[in-house]
Amino acid sequence: MAARVSGADRALNVEPSTPLFGVRIERPNLGGSRANYAVAPDGQRFLVNQLVDDPARATITVVVNWAARLQN
Repeated sequence: MAARVSGADRALNVEPSTPLFGVRIERPNLGGSRANYAVAPDGQRFLVNQLVDDPARATITVVVNWAARLQN
């Protein structure tokens, strides 16, 4: 969520908040405190762990010994 904040003199004005982006996140287990997102140190990007509906899109490819391939 984001909200514009402004101030003049001693007044503080906060506009209604709006979503930054839409994601479906998994609810953490009641016993754990797992974060579903991380914010970049510069505050300009987010990494979000979200549910994927299409199992084909959820594949992960692991490349082993990739540095050796650079030398060829």
